[in-house]
Amino acid sequence: MRLAPWTLLATLVILPTSARGFDLDRYAWEFPAVSAIPQDQAADLKSQLTEQIDDILAAGSLTPWRVNHADEFTDAYFVYLEPGRIITTLAWAYPHLPADRQRAVKNYVHQQFGSGTFAPWNAGRLSADVAGTRREFHPINRIANWTPNWQATRPTIQSLYGAWLWAYRADDFGSVKPHWDRIKVCYQTKLSQGDIYSTMSAHLAMLRLAEAFGDSSMQAAAWLNLSNNLSMGLNFKGDPAINTDQVKMSQVEKNTLRMYLANNNGGLYWPKQNGTIYRGLMFFGISPEIGRYLAENVKEQTLLRHNYGKSRFPLWWMIDAPYFQRDYTGDEGVGLVQPEMMGTLFPIEKWVVGADATTLAGYMASAPSCRGDCVWIEALVQTIEAFGSTRWIDVRSKTTD
Repeated sequence: MRLAPWTLLATLVILPTSARGFDLDRYAWEFPAVSAIPQDQAADLKSQLTEQIDDILAAGSLTPWRVNHADEFTDAYFVYLEPGRIITTLAWAYPHLPADRQRAVKNYVHQQFGSGTFAPWNAGRLSADVAGTRREFHPINRIANWTPNWQATRPTIQSLYGAWLWAYRADDFGSVKPHWDRIKVCYQTKLSQGDIYSTMSAHLAMLRLAEAFGDSSMQAAAWLNLSNNLSMGLNFKGDPAINTDQVKMSQVEKNTLRMYLANNNGGLYWPKQNGTIYRGLMFFGISPEIGRYLAENVKEQTLLRHNYGKSRFPLWWMIDAPYFQRDYTGDEGVGLVQPEMMGTLFPIEKWVVGADATTLAGYMASAPSCRGDCVWIEALVQTIEAFGSTRWIDVRSKTTD
């Protein structure tokens, strides 16, 4: 008997835990639920969160953020080129907002979903000068002057996790379901990007949305992709001394290099940068599930890389800390790309190191680097939640609209 393609996939991925080396079910279906957050400890942080969300709501659609800390040998560097990146941030924030802000955020998200440009399932990426409210806190005379190929290989598939996260945390699967076909096209178009820790959450999103929408074929495919990538990720090598030696590199690092080398012209793996920057973009914005996987399977190697970053940049959480580096925002510069530095180190502190709420709150003594600073706002939410009690629950306990 000839099996249908999705049936064959399902057959291939049903492996015992011992064959995979890890418990795939726990990473595939569980998410951290938080309760009992003391109001007196979180009140100020929640007030800051509401201010940040109000700013986003007032701004409407946000452009990427233009960053430059040195000479523009690669023109300019842009952060938040991922379509729909703000949806992930709003999903994290939603449960901690007053009821009137929740209604406003829901309206905002629905408008973003209706945009071919700003929805998370845009199969391309945002242009640097896309029409919208500028993220910069200062005026800029020009936005362009950037080479089309610069940053062209950077991944954007991870924004699909935000679509699931919104549906789950806002209990709003009904707003996502009409776009399911477009989401699947986006996933297939960008599938090759889903092979580093920071992008593997896309497979989680597709698995969970497929389960919610009764799409057994996509559920089987996403399960297989998740299983294969988590298996590949077990061999990560954290030693920073080998992170430009492609012979010794782990596959995760090679995949990261492929997306962050920037066509052999600068980027994060330019040999002249050795010793001056932190190559941790495989951890950038990891989801809680992937953080849990790292903590349970490759913790020693993860912390080896992470601790190097903290030792090289001990004030990593501070806006534009004045460290010299041959930076990816301009050669021989001073100042960090704050969202990406914080976005690589804070999630590891939270999900792998297991830093307590007081430690995490200390990092929030900094401030956002731009309007709608997704990384900073998400760190703020996860700090708020660190004051509560956390338990991992099966996401399938929620029903769809």
